[in-house]
Amino acid sequence: MEREADILGTRILARAGYAADGLLNLMHTLQKEYRNQEPSLPWFSTHPPTAERIRYIRGLMREQNYTPFAFEGVERHQQIQAHLRSILQPANPKTPQQQTAAEPTLTPTSSR
Repeated sequence: MEREADILGTRILARAGYAADGLLNLMHTLQKEYRNQEPSLPWFSTHPPTAERIRYIRGLMREQNYTPFAFEGVERHQQIQAHLRSILQPANPKTPQQQTAAEPTLTPTSSR
């Protein structure tokens, strides 16, 4: 299951226009962070050894010819965010002036 997750995660990153090495970089971070905590006998673990996942993801990136750049830049990230917002926002969002009688405007009241 972990290998399948690695394949799909890397494929999704690459097809979305992000650097495909994001998962690889995460594995390197996990390896540094938990270097001494991985079980010495891998069959006692619920996940494959991190070093094995790193080797596999590198091979996957090479085989699929994925772009291995770690930083796309802030501008590219903002373009992707804007594109996603345009997809997720309704076509004609209502403004306060466009509310109908069925949608009363609530105004704060003060109690004295």
